[in-house]
Amino acid sequence: MATQRPTSSRGPSADDAISGVMSSLLSLHSAGTRGALADAVAIASEQINGTPYAFVFFERDDGSLAYQAPASETRRRSHRGAIEALGPALFSSGVDARDVASLAEALDSGAIVCAPVREVLTPLADESRGAVVESAIGVTHACAAAITGAGDRWGALLVLGDESMQESHVGLLAAHVGRACANLAVAETAEDEPTGDVARSIFDARKVEAELGRELARSQRFGRSVSICVVEATNLRLLRERFGETLTEQLYERLGEVLSRHARDIDIMGAYRESGYTMVLAEASPAGVEAAAQRLAAAAADVRLDGKPVPGLELHLAVGHATAPEDGVTTDALFAAAQRRMYGDAARRVA
Repeated sequence: MATQRPTSSRGPSADDAISGVMSSLLSLHSAGTRGALADAVAIASEQINGTPYAFVFFERDDGSLAYQAPASETRRRSHRGAIEALGPALFSSGVDARDVASLAEALDSGAIVCAPVREVLTPLADESRGAVVESAIGVTHACAAAITGAGDRWGALLVLGDESMQESHVGLLAAHVGRACANLAVAETAEDEPTGDVARSIFDARKVEAELGRELARSQRFGRSVSICVVEATNLRLLRERFGETLTEQLYERLGEVLSRHARDIDIMGAYRESGYTMVLAEASPAGVEAAAQRLAAAAADVRLDGKPVPGLELHLAVGHATAPEDGVTTDALFAAAQRRMYGDAARRVA
Protein backbone atom coordinates (compact mmCIF):
# COMPACT_ATOMS: atom_id res chain seq x y z
CA MET A 1 0.00 0.00 0.00
CA ALA A 2 1.48 3.34 -1.02
CA THR A 3 2.20 5.87 1.67
CA GLN A 4 1.37 9.53 1.30
CA ARG A 5 4.04 12.13 2.03
CA PRO A 6 2.88 14.44 4.80
CA THR A 7 2.43 18.06 3.83
CA SER A 8 3.63 21.01 5.84
CA SER A 9 1.39 23.82 6.93
CA ARG A 10 4.34 26.23 7.15
CA GLY A 11 4.22 27.29 3.49
CA PRO A 12 5.34 26.06 0.06
CA SER A 13 7.97 23.33 -0.03
CA ALA A 14 11.40 23.58 -1.65
CA ASP A 15 10.05 21.38 -4.45
CA ASP A 16 7.27 23.89 -5.07
CA ALA A 17 9.81 26.71 -5.27
CA ILE A 18 11.98 24.83 -7.75
CA SER A 19 8.94 23.90 -9.83
CA GLY A 20 7.92 27.55 -9.93
CA VAL A 21 11.36 28.65 -11.12
CA MET A 22 11.49 26.01 -13.86
CA SER A 23 7.97 26.86 -15.03
CA SER A 24 8.99 30.51 -15.30
CA LEU A 25 11.97 29.59 -17.46
CA LEU A 26 10.10 27.29 -19.87
CA SER A 27 8.46 30.18 -21.73
CA LEU A 28 11.90 31.49 -22.74
CA HIS A 29 12.52 28.43 -24.89
CA SER A 30 9.24 28.69 -26.80
CA ALA A 31 9.76 32.33 -27.81
CA GLY A 32 9.70 32.60 -31.60
CA THR A 33 11.10 36.12 -31.92
CA ARG A 34 13.51 38.37 -30.05
CA GLY A 35 10.62 40.55 -28.93
CA ALA A 36 8.77 37.54 -27.53
CA LEU A 37 11.96 36.46 -25.78
CA ALA A 38 12.27 39.89 -24.14
CA ASP A 39 8.67 39.49 -22.94
CA ALA A 40 9.42 36.06 -21.48
CA VAL A 41 12.57 37.34 -19.76
CA ALA A 42 10.66 40.16 -18.05
CA ILE A 43 7.94 37.76 -16.88
CA ALA A 44 10.46 35.18 -15.64
CA SER A 45 12.43 37.85 -13.80
CA GLU A 46 9.29 39.07 -12.04
CA GLN A 47 8.46 35.55 -10.92
CA ILE A 48 12.00 34.56 -9.93
CA ASN A 49 13.60 37.82 -8.77
CA GLY A 50 10.48 39.76 -7.78
CA THR A 51 11.23 42.54 -10.28
CA PRO A 52 9.82 43.15 -13.78
CA TYR A 53 12.80 45.26 -14.81
CA ALA A 54 14.90 42.75 -16.77
CA PHE A 55 16.40 44.18 -19.95
CA VAL A 56 17.92 42.16 -22.80
CA PHE A 57 20.70 43.70 -24.90
CA PHE A 58 21.82 41.90 -28.07
CA GLU A 59 25.44 42.27 -29.14
CA ARG A 60 26.00 43.56 -32.66
CA ASP A 61 28.88 42.68 -34.98
CA ASP A 62 30.65 45.92 -34.05
CA GLY A 63 30.52 45.06 -30.34
CA SER A 64 27.81 47.56 -29.39
CA LEU A 65 24.75 46.52 -27.40
CA ALA A 66 21.22 47.09 -28.69
CA TYR A 67 18.25 47.05 -26.31
CA GLN A 68 15.49 44.64 -27.32
CA ALA A 69 12.02 45.95 -26.52
CA PRO A 70 9.38 43.37 -25.47
CA ALA A 71 6.76 42.45 -28.05
CA SER A 72 3.72 43.08 -25.83
CA GLU A 73 2.46 46.59 -25.14
CA THR A 74 2.03 45.77 -21.44
CA ARG A 75 5.69 44.92 -20.98
CA ARG A 76 6.80 47.82 -23.16
CA ARG A 77 4.86 50.21 -20.93
CA SER A 78 6.46 48.65 -17.85
CA HIS A 79 9.91 49.08 -19.35
CA ARG A 80 9.11 52.59 -20.57
CA GLY A 81 8.78 53.90 -17.02
CA ALA A 82 12.17 52.47 -16.10
CA ILE A 83 13.77 53.77 -19.30
CA GLU A 84 12.47 57.29 -18.62
CA ALA A 85 13.91 57.14 -15.10
CA LEU A 86 17.24 55.69 -16.18
CA GLY A 87 17.67 58.05 -19.12
CA PRO A 88 17.79 57.32 -22.86
CA ALA A 89 21.58 56.82 -23.19
CA LEU A 90 21.52 53.21 -22.00
CA PHE A 91 18.72 52.33 -24.43
CA SER A 92 19.96 54.12 -27.54
CA SER A 93 20.24 52.30 -30.85
CA GLY A 94 23.66 50.96 -29.91
CA VAL A 95 25.45 51.60 -26.62
CA ASP A 96 29.14 50.86 -26.09
CA ALA A 97 29.40 48.37 -23.21
CA ARG A 98 32.62 50.10 -22.10
CA ASP A 99 30.50 53.10 -21.12
CA VAL A 100 28.63 50.99 -18.55
CA ALA A 101 31.06 49.59 -16.01
CA SER A 102 28.90 46.71 -14.77
CA LEU A 103 28.01 45.53 -18.31
CA ALA A 104 31.63 45.71 -19.45
CA GLU A 105 32.82 43.74 -16.42
CA ALA A 106 30.12 41.11 -16.86
CA LEU A 107 30.91 40.66 -20.55
CA ASP A 108 34.68 40.51 -20.02
CA SER A 109 34.70 38.22 -16.98
CA GLY A 110 31.58 36.16 -17.49
CA ALA A 111 30.70 36.78 -13.82
CA ILE A 112 27.49 38.23 -12.37
CA VAL A 113 28.12 41.86 -11.44
CA CYS A 114 25.83 43.55 -8.90
CA ALA A 115 26.10 47.19 -7.85
CA PRO A 116 23.99 50.15 -6.72
CA VAL A 117 22.02 51.64 -9.61
CA ARG A 118 23.85 54.97 -9.41
CA GLU A 119 27.15 53.16 -10.12
CA VAL A 120 25.64 51.42 -13.13
CA LEU A 121 24.58 54.75 -14.64
CA THR A 122 28.03 56.31 -14.41
CA PRO A 123 29.39 57.70 -16.73
CA LEU A 124 26.24 57.64 -18.92
CA ALA A 125 24.47 59.94 -16.51
CA ASP A 126 25.14 62.04 -13.44
CA GLU A 127 25.11 60.09 -10.17
CA SER A 128 22.18 62.19 -9.00
CA ARG A 129 20.00 60.24 -11.41
CA GLY A 130 20.37 57.26 -9.08
CA ALA A 131 18.12 59.00 -6.58
CA VAL A 132 15.61 59.73 -9.35
CA VAL A 133 15.52 56.05 -10.29
CA GLU A 134 15.05 54.96 -6.67
CA SER A 135 12.10 57.29 -6.16
CA ALA A 136 10.54 56.73 -9.61
CA ILE A 137 10.54 52.93 -9.87
CA GLY A 138 11.65 51.85 -6.41
CA VAL A 139 14.84 50.02 -7.29
CA THR A 140 18.23 50.48 -5.68
CA HIS A 141 20.48 47.86 -7.26
CA ALA A 142 21.29 46.30 -10.61
CA CYS A 143 22.80 42.98 -11.65
CA ALA A 144 24.47 42.47 -15.05
CA ALA A 145 25.31 39.15 -16.69
CA ALA A 146 26.67 38.06 -20.05
CA ILE A 147 24.24 36.09 -22.21
CA THR A 148 26.08 33.09 -23.65
CA GLY A 149 24.94 29.86 -25.24
CA ALA A 150 26.11 27.22 -27.74
CA GLY A 151 29.65 28.58 -27.57
CA ASP A 152 28.72 32.12 -28.56
CA ARG A 153 28.02 35.37 -26.74
CA TRP A 154 24.68 36.93 -27.61
CA GLY A 155 24.64 40.02 -25.43
CA ALA A 156 23.94 41.08 -21.85
CA LEU A 157 21.16 40.91 -19.29
CA LEU A 158 20.51 43.80 -16.91
CA VAL A 159 18.14 43.25 -13.97
CA LEU A 160 17.02 46.07 -11.65
CA GLY A 161 15.74 45.40 -8.15
CA ASP A 162 16.70 45.84 -4.54
CA GLU A 163 19.62 44.53 -2.52
CA SER A 164 17.80 41.26 -1.82
CA MET A 165 18.29 40.10 -5.45
CA GLN A 166 20.22 36.84 -5.58
CA GLU A 167 23.13 36.62 -8.02
CA SER A 168 22.48 32.90 -8.52
CA HIS A 169 18.94 33.62 -9.74
CA VAL A 170 20.20 36.26 -12.18
CA GLY A 171 22.86 33.83 -13.40
CA LEU A 172 20.28 31.07 -13.89
CA LEU A 173 18.06 33.41 -15.87
CA ALA A 174 20.99 34.57 -18.04
CA ALA A 175 22.01 30.95 -18.76
CA HIS A 176 18.52 30.08 -19.99
CA VAL A 177 18.31 33.27 -22.04
CA GLY A 178 21.59 32.28 -23.71
CA ARG A 179 20.27 28.84 -24.61
CA ALA A 180 17.05 30.40 -25.90
CA CYS A 181 19.06 32.84 -28.06
CA ALA A 182 21.01 29.96 -29.58
CA ASN A 183 17.80 28.07 -30.35
CA LEU A 184 16.26 31.20 -31.84
CA ALA A 185 19.30 31.69 -34.09
CA VAL A 186 18.95 28.12 -35.38
CA ALA A 187 15.26 28.75 -36.15
CA GLU A 188 16.10 32.01 -37.95
CA THR A 189 18.73 30.20 -40.04
CA ALA A 190 16.17 27.57 -41.01
CA GLU A 191 13.78 30.30 -42.14
CA ASP A 192 16.59 31.74 -44.25
CA GLU A 193 17.04 28.41 -46.09
CA PRO A 194 16.26 29.87 -49.58
CA THR A 195 19.66 31.61 -49.51
CA GLY A 196 21.32 28.19 -49.53
CA ASP A 197 22.40 26.26 -52.59
CA VAL A 198 19.78 23.52 -52.39
CA ALA A 199 21.50 21.24 -54.91
CA ARG A 200 24.72 21.19 -52.91
CA SER A 201 23.19 21.69 -49.42
CA ILE A 202 25.59 24.57 -48.70
CA PHE A 203 25.42 28.35 -48.57
CA ASP A 204 25.53 30.31 -51.80
CA ALA A 205 28.43 32.73 -52.40
CA ARG A 206 26.53 35.76 -51.06
CA LYS A 207 25.56 34.02 -47.84
CA VAL A 208 29.01 32.60 -47.16
CA GLU A 209 30.57 36.06 -47.67
CA ALA A 210 28.09 37.46 -45.14
CA GLU A 211 29.00 34.71 -42.66
CA LEU A 212 32.70 35.40 -43.27
CA GLY A 213 32.10 39.10 -42.58
CA ARG A 214 30.54 38.23 -39.24
CA GLU A 215 33.44 35.96 -38.34
CA LEU A 216 35.91 38.72 -39.26
CA ALA A 217 34.08 41.17 -37.00
CA ARG A 218 34.29 38.68 -34.12
CA SER A 219 37.96 37.95 -34.80
CA GLN A 220 38.85 41.63 -34.64
CA ARG A 221 36.81 42.17 -31.50
CA PHE A 222 38.25 39.21 -29.59
CA GLY A 223 41.73 39.04 -31.14
CA ARG A 224 41.23 35.62 -32.74
CA SER A 225 42.20 34.25 -36.13
CA VAL A 226 39.78 33.28 -38.87
CA SER A 227 40.77 31.56 -42.11
CA ILE A 228 39.33 30.53 -45.44
CA CYS A 229 40.20 27.62 -47.69
CA VAL A 230 39.11 27.76 -51.33
CA VAL A 231 38.90 24.76 -53.66
CA GLU A 232 38.24 25.54 -57.35
CA ALA A 233 37.67 23.18 -60.26
CA THR A 234 39.66 24.61 -63.18
CA ASN A 235 38.39 22.34 -65.95
CA LEU A 236 34.60 22.45 -65.55
CA ARG A 237 34.03 24.15 -68.91
CA LEU A 238 36.04 21.48 -70.74
CA LEU A 239 34.25 18.66 -68.90
CA ARG A 240 30.84 20.11 -69.82
CA GLU A 241 31.83 20.30 -73.46
CA ARG A 242 33.12 16.73 -73.51
CA PHE A 243 30.77 14.84 -71.13
CA GLY A 244 27.73 17.10 -70.90
CA GLU A 245 26.13 19.10 -68.11
CA THR A 246 24.56 16.22 -66.17
CA LEU A 247 27.64 14.09 -65.52
CA THR A 248 29.82 17.13 -64.88
CA GLU A 249 27.40 18.58 -62.32
CA GLN A 250 27.11 15.20 -60.58
CA LEU A 251 30.89 15.06 -60.24
CA TYR A 252 31.00 18.64 -59.01
CA GLU A 253 28.31 17.97 -56.41
CA ARG A 254 30.24 14.90 -55.27
CA LEU A 255 33.21 17.19 -54.65
CA GLY A 256 31.04 19.31 -52.34
CA GLU A 257 29.89 16.20 -50.45
CA VAL A 258 33.47 15.00 -49.94
CA LEU A 259 34.66 18.41 -48.74
CA SER A 260 31.71 18.63 -46.32
CA ARG A 261 32.60 15.26 -44.79
CA HIS A 262 36.15 16.46 -44.13
CA ALA A 263 35.10 19.76 -42.53
CA ARG A 264 34.82 20.41 -38.81
CA ASP A 265 31.37 20.85 -37.28
CA ILE A 266 32.07 24.56 -36.67
CA ASP A 267 33.27 25.26 -40.24
CA ILE A 268 31.02 27.13 -42.68
CA MET A 269 30.92 25.93 -46.28
CA GLY A 270 29.64 27.76 -49.31
CA ALA A 271 29.97 28.21 -53.05
CA TYR A 272 32.97 29.96 -54.60
CA ARG A 273 32.17 31.67 -57.90
CA GLU A 274 30.51 29.09 -60.19
CA SER A 275 33.27 26.53 -60.00
CA GLY A 276 34.38 25.95 -56.44
CA TYR A 277 33.77 25.87 -52.73
CA THR A 278 34.82 28.07 -49.82
CA MET A 279 35.38 26.83 -46.28
CA VAL A 280 35.37 29.40 -43.44
CA LEU A 281 37.43 28.09 -40.53
CA ALA A 282 36.82 29.98 -37.28
CA GLU A 283 39.86 30.40 -35.01
CA ALA A 284 42.15 28.63 -37.50
CA SER A 285 45.74 29.92 -37.54
CA PRO A 286 47.92 30.03 -40.68
CA ALA A 287 49.39 26.66 -39.69
CA GLY A 288 45.93 25.28 -38.98
CA VAL A 289 44.46 26.31 -42.32
CA GLU A 290 47.56 25.00 -44.11
CA ALA A 291 46.95 21.58 -42.54
CA ALA A 292 43.25 21.83 -43.41
CA ALA A 293 44.10 22.69 -47.04
CA GLN A 294 46.32 19.63 -47.29
CA ARG A 295 43.58 17.44 -45.82
CA LEU A 296 40.94 18.80 -48.19
CA ALA A 297 43.27 18.51 -51.19
CA ALA A 298 43.98 14.85 -50.39
CA ALA A 299 40.26 14.12 -50.04
CA ALA A 300 39.38 15.97 -53.25
CA ALA A 301 41.95 14.05 -55.27
CA ASP A 302 39.87 10.88 -54.97
CA VAL A 303 36.54 12.36 -56.08
CA ARG A 304 34.85 10.01 -58.56
CA LEU A 305 31.32 9.18 -59.62
CA ASP A 306 29.74 6.03 -58.25
CA GLY A 307 29.85 2.94 -60.42
CA LYS A 308 32.17 2.35 -63.35
CA PRO A 309 34.73 5.17 -63.76
CA VAL A 310 34.41 7.27 -66.91
CA PRO A 311 37.87 7.78 -68.49
CA GLY A 312 38.80 11.44 -68.48
CA LEU A 313 35.87 12.52 -66.25
CA GLU A 314 37.87 13.93 -63.37
CA LEU A 315 38.32 17.34 -61.82
CA HIS A 316 41.47 19.43 -61.96
CA LEU A 317 41.57 21.45 -58.76
CA ALA A 318 43.44 24.39 -57.31
CA VAL A 319 43.50 24.95 -53.55
CA GLY A 320 44.30 28.21 -51.79
CA HIS A 321 43.95 29.61 -48.29
CA ALA A 322 44.24 32.84 -46.32
CA THR A 323 44.11 33.95 -42.68
CA ALA A 324 43.01 37.15 -40.94
CA PRO A 325 44.66 39.30 -39.78
CA GLU A 326 47.88 38.11 -41.45
CA ASP A 327 46.47 38.29 -45.00
CA GLY A 328 44.02 41.13 -44.39
CA VAL A 329 40.91 41.91 -42.38
CA THR A 330 38.26 42.11 -45.12
CA THR A 331 36.53 39.46 -47.20
CA ASP A 332 38.02 40.90 -50.41
CA ALA A 333 41.55 40.81 -48.98
CA LEU A 334 41.21 37.19 -47.87
CA PHE A 335 39.83 35.95 -51.19
CA ALA A 336 42.57 37.85 -53.06
CA ALA A 337 45.25 36.23 -50.88
CA ALA A 338 43.70 32.79 -51.37
CA GLN A 339 43.70 33.30 -55.15
CA ARG A 340 47.36 34.27 -55.11
CA ARG A 341 48.18 31.02 -53.35
CA MET A 342 45.96 29.07 -55.75
CA TYR A 343 47.50 30.40 -58.95
CA GLY A 344 50.83 31.93 -57.93
CA ASP A 345 54.15 30.30 -57.28
CA ALA A 346 52.87 28.77 -54.05
CA ALA A 347 49.77 27.27 -55.67
CA ARG A 348 48.88 23.71 -54.81
CA ARG A 349 47.42 21.87 -57.80
CA VAL A 350 45.53 18.60 -57.55
CA ALA A 351 45.18 16.77 -60.85
